Amino acid sequence: MALRSRSVSPERLLLQARTLPSAERTILRLKALIGPATNKADFLAALTAASPRGLDGKAWSHKQLNDVLSRLMSQGLLKEDLSCPEILWHSLAVDAAAAPGGPVLVETVRQQFPETVQRPYSYTTSPQTDWTLQRLLRLAIYANDGEGYDRLLDKYNKTYNRG
Repeated sequence: MALRSRSVSPERLLLQARTLPSAERTILRLKALIGPATNKADFLAALTAASPRGLDGKAWSHKQLNDVLSRLMSQGLLKEDLSCPEILWHSLAVDAAAAPGGPVLVETVRQQFPETVQRPYSYTTSPQTDWTLQRLLRLAIYANDGEGYDRLLDKYNKTYNRG
């Protein structure tokens, strides 16, 4: 099944995303800040931490989240793996960080998907393949946290003897 986002311009998808109801927009912004696909349980935990109330004013449920994710996917705003399409990542993440609740979303992603530095034994890693590092560097950029960005790179370089 072809993604609808491939046949619709990024500008049109972005406009569509920006005009979503608040709860759906929050979900999409959170997806953009997280980046690659995550399992639904981890995403629900992050969503609940960032926005405790669901569409009905009660706590988010798996069913409620599944319904919203299905709608977003049918509109081409999520990929089949329920991640944000790459063509929207940056724009939606910038929107998320600049929104009134942006700092809460950024901090929620930092807490729910924390820094994990694994010591390599028989392999090496790089910033291009380390999704956790990429996510945290992106969050530092969107939050305008130069010190946090430098700290992450310094820790990465020390851990992997790169400087």
